[in-house]
Amino acid sequence: MGKEVTLFEAEEKRSLSEVASFLRQLADRLDQNKVVLRSGDKKIKLDIPDQVELEIEVEKEIGKRKTEIELEIELKWTEGDKRDRKRKKSPISLD
Repeated sequence: MGKEVTLFEAEEKRSLSEVASFLRQLADRLDQNKVVLRSGDKKIKLDIPDQVELEIEVEKEIGKRKTEIELEIELKWTEGDKRDRKRKKSPISLD
């Protein structure tokens, strides 16, 4: 595998309602295939293709003093790849 380079990274505490609002805005931008992320003076514009790989992961880390649960939502694509890829696994859904 090639070298991994972080293009943008930001982290902040928000209320669950604020996170839901942000994710709705992100979904609207995804519908347009264009996302611009900004945090302070950092900014990145992403041109996202119609087909991406969606990965959902939930992790639980049990420590001595606290237990943390992490929900990760990841989108992956190959730059310049316009091929229509078939799903290989069962579709992810929300109940």
